Amino acid sequence: KEKKSKKEEISCTSSTDSSMISKTTDTSFIKNKGRKEGGKKKEKKSKKKEKKVKNPCNIAVVGPPASGKHTQGKNIAKKIGAIHISASDLLRDAIEKKTAKGLVIEEYVHESQSVPDVIISKMVTDRLKESDCQTQGWVLSGFPNTLGQAEALLTEGMKFEHFFVLDTPYEVLKSRIEGRSYDPVTGSRYHVTYLPSWNPKVTMRLKSIDSTDREIIDGVKEFNKSVKLLKQCYSDILFEVDGTQKPTNVYKDIYKHTVKRK
Repeated sequence: KEKKSKKEEISCTSSTDSSMISKTTDTSFIKNKGRKEGGKKKEKKSKKKEKKVKNPCNIAVVGPPASGKHTQGKNIAKKIGAIHISASDLLRDAIEKKTAKGLVIEEYVHESQSVPDVIISKMVTDRLKESDCQTQGWVLSGFPNTLGQAEALLTEGMKFEHFFVLDTPYEVLKSRIEGRSYDPVTGSRYHVTYLPSWNPKVTMRLKSIDSTDREIIDGVKEFNKSVKLLKQCYSDILFEVDGTQKPTNVYKDIYKHTVKRK
């Protein structure tokens, strides 16, 4: 089938097998590269006027499914004037726009398979290279989630000032996952109990995010396996946050630490 051939073509675009990278236990390659290097040199002045930030800050907020990383990342980005980037939003947008990569990603989704790191990393790093991210800094939600994704950022010269992990146990995650939804227009996340929408028009167009117990357990296990290595990679800029707190308290912990480390 034509779609299958596209899938194979994109999956093989990298000489490095993403599955092999994610199983690597050697995290020294990230630390030894140093963290003072910036991303690619800023391009010449764009025609569009962009918001200037004196000290652009690059941040990552990661956590298991339903830990609140998307909400926290979006709020922190707004507060510090940075660009919020969510890997899941980029994938969903590509599917909805039916781009070449979107068609490939859709195949993986329909087959209930994980999208390869090679594809996800390429989409994220391409977005981070855009002028607004280079000028204003960025906040990543749910990325990097594996060692392979961390290496992809390093290869492109993209470094963090802060790496936040939202520690949240399975029991709390399960209660949060039941009742989740998102706005297909804005990409904002909602929850029937913890974060409801007060706008009737938004409420009418919300789409539910359904997950089975098995999917929740698998997602948590996969994250817990990867996060141990990520914590080693980013140990000097790591800050663990109690994800069981109210969203406002989680936000305060992240923001307080961001300001402190500036």
